[in-house]
Amino acid sequence: MNFVTHSSKQPAAIPTSPCAFPERLMLAACLVLLAWTIFLAQGFDGSLFLAIYGVTDAGSALLWRGISFLGSSVILTPVVAVIAAVLLWRNRGLPGLAVAFGWVATSLTVELLKWAVDRSRPLVPHWTSASGAAFPSGHAAQALYVYLFLSLTFRSSVSLADRGAWWRSLPRTVSWLLALVPAAVGYSRVCLGVHWPSDVVGGWAVGLFFCALAWLLQADGRRSPPPRNGS
Repeated sequence: MNFVTHSSKQPAAIPTSPCAFPERLMLAACLVLLAWTIFLAQGFDGSLFLAIYGVTDAGSALLWRGISFLGSSVILTPVVAVIAAVLLWRNRGLPGLAVAFGWVATSLTVELLKWAVDRSRPLVPHWTSASGAAFPSGHAAQALYVYLFLSLTFRSSVSLADRGAWWRSLPRTVSWLLALVPAAVGYSRVCLGVHWPSDVVGGWAVGLFFCALAWLLQADGRRSPPPRNGS
């Protein structure tokens, strides 16, 4: 009898899933957000703004100011600096540079669009201080960029496969909580009367675009296969 033998082992295929390439989904979602921004700006901004802003009172405004603060540069700039420093310290230079590049690009794009569009803020009493033009919301853009990047990084880097079921679900739970923060921050900006809904959606589109770009720039280092034994 003849037996067919193989002299070398074939490397095992790395399984893939729809979540393996989130930047594709993010770029598609960015287009949806842009379309939604245009739709709202065509005459639906006012009614939606009044529906959200109209239920805000002194008590709820205090809560929304706290949530809004999570999207401020005072909070997010040190967070980005720490993320980049940790990645560089772990010899992950490309991801560290990518997250810093995305943060700078997001902030500059927001300022450029504010200057180009020069949109006035809603003419209502504001529940918090705000300066400059309204479109797009810097809080919404920066919060989405940072917290979504953190969410994706946490979910892809934490491995708890040897723990119990509750511990295995922890990365997913934390990543979802981080991903929900930009939604709360954006909503708070309308509640506080300093942005139109389309300002927030447009800000989300900016943050999402640069988050996808930053995630794509450091994709090679993130997806590199583990070294073979004996190499």
